[in-house]
Amino acid sequence: MSDEDPLKPLRRPTMRLLVGTLVLLVTSGVLHRWVYWSRAFAFESFRPMAAPLTDIPERLGSFWLQRDFELPPDVLRVAKVDGFVHREYADSESNLPIVLYVGYWGRPNVGLGHGPEICFPAAGWRKEGIPSERTIHFVEANGMQKKVIIAIHHFNLTEPEAIRRFAVGFVAVMGGEFQPSSRGKFLHAPPKNSNEAFVAHIQVGTSVAEDAWAQGDSRIIAFMEAALSPVSACLFGGAPVTSSSMGG
Repeated sequence: MSDEDPLKPLRRPTMRLLVGTLVLLVTSGVLHRWVYWSRAFAFESFRPMAAPLTDIPERLGSFWLQRDFELPPDVLRVAKVDGFVHREYADSESNLPIVLYVGYWGRPNVGLGHGPEICFPAAGWRKEGIPSERTIHFVEANGMQKKVIIAIHHFNLTEPEAIRRFAVGFVAVMGGEFQPSSRGKFLHAPPKNSNEAFVAHIQVGTSVAEDAWAQGDSRIIAFMEAALSPVSACLFGGAPVTSSSMGG
């Protein structure tokens, strides 16, 4: 009886296939990282905004600037933003306040923040319901109509005196595009051009009375529709479209 392994002829092509697959995977991985870093290297220098965020006008539609806020030093150390604006506006019709925050990072994958689904629960707020997505229309600085989807989150916070309710609209600018979430998308692709080599977060929040979420959401949408054109002009360049030219 022969001592030769009867399965040996079958194992040889299988082993060659496994080795070939492994080599292909390693080669593909090396090639992917080379493409990533070769692209990323071209845009690794700081990409400044086209205009400072303080150029966002004091009037946005029916909303008027009330005051500017500073971010605490410990928050700035964690966020590592290269630019930000944190303001309170008020609706001239209802006089209800609404808060705008825009954070900017001039390099990809550096000091990135997170959306309200992370930071609000971390501060003790509880999610109320499932976030919804709404479509916003605005005119870009180049005169083109832009359609953007934002995410609206609802939170509540139990305090000794009462329950506070807060609605938050959020959109991130990543890869040169507006996106309703920034989770899990930072490291997936290298920048292809200078407009992709930065990240920005745009967040709008307003207090909401009991069972008045619809009114809060409408206020956020109206504000976003007025704010996204000047914010886009600060990020990408061009003259912002004013309320009057938009028919507001």
